[in-house]
Parts: sequence; structure tokens; C-alpha cells
Amino acid sequence: MADDRKKKAEETLDALFAEARRVEPDADLVARVLADAEAVQRETARPPLQPARAGILRRPPAWIAALGGWGGFGGVTAAGLVGLAVGFWSPDMIDGLSGGQLWTLSGGAVSPDLTALALENGDV
Repeated sequence: MADDRKKKAEETLDALFAEARRVEPDADLVARVLADAEAVQRETARPPLQPARAGILRRPPAWIAALGGWGGFGGVTAAGLVGLAVGFWSPDMIDGLSGGQLWTLSGGAVSPDLTALALENGDV
């Protein structure tokens, strides 16, 4: 009995689907749907409006933009200042961490003579 109801339901659905395949949409409906779709496409194709940008703070120069904008420029600046601070205010600690190599290369001057590293002075 359940098989008969299932078979009858399937036949009814098949008949409804066959009828739906035969029915053609109204030409007026198709024209309205296509006009609506074209309007939506035109709306989404427009670039979004952007506020006017002016001044150096809103539009950085190309070399700052290459660093990632003002955030990248700030990071590079901070790293440079920290490097200068470490170099000027604690050279003894840095020299101690390097095992005294920087002071011996500098010959007692403020900065090391890096040509000694390049030439190696027969150390190899």
C-alpha cells in the first residue's frame, strides 16, 4: 500500500514537471527581468565613490608608499632610532656581547675599521 502511494506521488510529480517544461514564460516578464538584471549590473559596475584625498598626510610620497605607507615609514624610523641608541649609548655592552671584537677592530676609535674584516689580515 505504501508502494502504491509512493508510485502515485512520483507519477503526479512527473506530470507536474512535464507541464512546467512545456510552459513558456511571458515575454513581458522576461523583458522586466532582463531590464532589472541590467540595472543591477550597471550599479555594481560603477566604482565606489571615494572622498577627495589631499595633502601629504593622506597621500604620502612614492618612497613612503613603497615602505608600506606611514605605518611602514614609522616602523623603519623607529628601528633606525633604536639602532642609533644602542650604538651610541651602550657600545661597551655590544662589544662585550661580540667578545671584544669590535673594540679591537676599531683600534680604540669610535667605529670599527671594517677593512680589517674585508682583508682579514692573514687570519684565515
